[in-house]
Amino acid sequence: MGLFDKVKKKAAGTAAKGQAAGPPPEALPVQFSDAEIKKARQWFQQGKKLYDDRNYDYAIESYVSGLQFWPEAVDEGHIPLRVAAFARREKGGKKPGTMDAMKRSMSGKNPLQGLLNAEWLWAHDPGNLAYMEGMVKNAAKGKYEKTLLFIAPIYFEAIKSEKKLSKERFLMLRDFYNQLGDRCELRQDYGQALLFYQGSLTVLEAVQSFTAPKEDFTNDITTLATKITLLKGKYDGDQGFQGSVRDKGAQADYHDRERMVMDDERLDALVADARKEWEANRNVPAKLLNLVELLCRPERQTMEDQAIALLMGEHDRTNNYSFKMRADDIRMKQLRRRIRDLGGGTDSDALNAARVEQLKYELSTFKERMDIYPTDNRIKFEYGRRLVKARKFDEAIPILQDGRSDPKNRFNCLGLIGRCFFEKGLYSQAIATYEQAISEYEIPDDDTSKDLNYWLARSYEELGKQQEALEVYGKLIQWDYNYKDVRNRLAALEKAR
Repeated sequence: MGLFDKVKKKAAGTAAKGQAAGPPPEALPVQFSDAEIKKARQWFQQGKKLYDDRNYDYAIESYVSGLQFWPEAVDEGHIPLRVAAFARREKGGKKPGTMDAMKRSMSGKNPLQGLLNAEWLWAHDPGNLAYMEGMVKNAAKGKYEKTLLFIAPIYFEAIKSEKKLSKERFLMLRDFYNQLGDRCELRQDYGQALLFYQGSLTVLEAVQSFTAPKEDFTNDITTLATKITLLKGKYDGDQGFQGSVRDKGAQADYHDRERMVMDDERLDALVADARKEWEANRNVPAKLLNLVELLCRPERQTMEDQAIALLMGEHDRTNNYSFKMRADDIRMKQLRRRIRDLGGGTDSDALNAARVEQLKYELSTFKERMDIYPTDNRIKFEYGRRLVKARKFDEAIPILQDGRSDPKNRFNCLGLIGRCFFEKGLYSQAIATYEQAISEYEIPDDDTSKDLNYWLARSYEELGKQQEALEVYGKLIQWDYNYKDVRNRLAALEKAR
């Protein structure tokens, strides 16, 4: 029996005794005093000042300190903290180490502390799925409804982008949406309940898309959709609707901003509102980034070009390079999309021209970023791999040798360094590089390991070490029988023995 059923049964018993039955205490939203909100805002103001001074580490500390008093402050706390996190990453800020993660547990008994710890870690590594998940779990555990509505769509997009989709993660998110939706429905906050149930429906539809036909969630989807329809009727018929329409509208706006699909009319309205907010707050980067995100959501060239123009104008006005970085990211996405669209056609000349244009643009973009952030090894990896693609091996090797200091890209860098040596005919150096990478790599048969072993075998083969090549090819074929051209190479070597 869930929270909704338990409390409904209790409320029915209370009513039968003739007692007044208001919303049960366990269904009420978490409350914060005026004094707590005031303290939080003082920290947020300090965080904004530090952000403007580009002191991103202390800005993050200030925002986290403020959220300790008011963890439901989405617009004033969570969103600007996220902006500071991305700015810090672009500046080359280091990710949290093992000791940081140990000191900041996300799984303690106190959901507020777990939430703050997870958000601090996430702010220092914005792409880390585990830290996002820590925020989701603690927001749900602490009944921080607005915070869950903030982080859940971000987490949802992250788990949709995993190479191997996890049904368990989707269903966990579905359950959290439903639990907090039940709370809102119990206190007759139908507008807020709809946001949670609609989020749950979106997650369920995503699960259905990649688990069918093995598993069928059709009944769950139908039941939830029916519940949403009934709630909409209650919401529209609520006598207090006119008095609360502004708050409900703001909640709907927030939810719509996080949805990936919406009708053109609704999107145009959100873009217009976001543009007004930014024009009224030109010195708040989060306002512009929100407008840019909305313009880019439909993946339409004309709207993306508007976003690029706005970002470049702000870059020229403030000399803040992060705006140009965002504009370049959009442009690179456009070039990738153009290649994807041409890929199924027959115009090979147009496709080749698009690929040349893409590589040329990306080389100049990452070279510029490396010059501005010379200590950011992630940027060096991105620039180095494009140099390899352009067959500029002598330029790529020293860049990638620096880039391998970044733990996340270490083995990708080693693989590319080995490939440079291979393409230059320096097979002994290639072998030494691949053997080092394989000895350090911990996962024996994933894609990275297969690639490292494949090029090690190719290097052995080119150097005339057929027996060593046979052994590595033999290992590869046991892992993946259809991997690249391993079967043919193995057969040719066996035949030549």
